[in-house]
Amino acid sequence: MFRDGECFLHVVSLLNSDLDKENGERLVLNLLQTLIRLLANNDTSKAAFRALAGKGYQTLQSLLLDFCQWHSSESLLDALLDMLVDGKFDIKISPIIKNENS
Repeated sequence: MFRDGECFLHVVSLLNSDLDKENGERLVLNLLQTLIRLLANNDTSKAAFRALAGKGYQTLQSLLLDFCQWHSSESLLDALLDMLVDGKFDIKISPIIKNENS
């Protein structure tokens, strides 16, 4: 139902909001955490999101770069790494990221 209702588009479109730096970063982190939960270990959702955001999630990358104005925080980078590994990234456990969606 989530995929059929094009909810991925609605979630990602939140990045078009005009927010101050603090609220904007909070929004981006919440958005990424939501996507992580929706996509983790779900190939069908990943395929639907990839169709929306392009291979390597190029659309999401562009929106994040525009939204963050080329500045990123440690929290944002951690969230992106978590998204790449479908959960919590830990360099001590697995320093190599292998993900066909990245």
